Amino acid sequence: MSHRRHAPGLAALLLAASLSPALAQGGDDCNVAPPAIAVPPPAATPGKDWTPPSTLLPVQQAGTLRYITGGIGEDSAVALRALRGEYPVAITFGLRDGGRNQFTAGVTVAIDDAADRHLLSVITEGPYLYVDLPPGDYLLKAAAPSLGPAQQRRFQLRPGRHIDLLLLWEAPR
Repeated sequence: MSHRRHAPGLAALLLAASLSPALAQGGDDCNVAPPAIAVPPPAATPGKDWTPPSTLLPVQQAGTLRYITGGIGEDSAVALRALRGEYPVAITFGLRDGGRNQFTAGVTVAIDDAADRHLLSVITEGPYLYVDLPPGDYLLKAAAPSLGPAQQRRFQLRPGRHIDLLLLWEAPR
């Protein structure tokens, strides 16, 4: 059974533009700035104090780490946007197919700290993974065998900062 899923259509492109400009524009920079483009809001934009139902995107634990994964469908994407500020690390996974990028899911992710301690192992349930990591140096490993070779990224999370990581695989030709 394939773990790969793609969000088709214009809604996915608008979502990509609103959540990850590099994904929407075809960039591969792993440190993505927040979007600076105007995108129409979804029909039911949650208010400032809105909290997504816990059944929509359950927060998960790995030791002392909180994380959340998802982003398939509009409800899940809206819920993730509402929770983004609570997680200092936001990771987006995609497939570059020619000039287009598509979201992907089913990526096996591992995060280790600078002391080579294993902190997290998860298979993503959508194109997004948010992790509540403390400041430090980390190694992210991501594998999606049906998409190509595994990828690794070293990153540093500074106190009070947020980091966006984008991992793209090239579509087979």
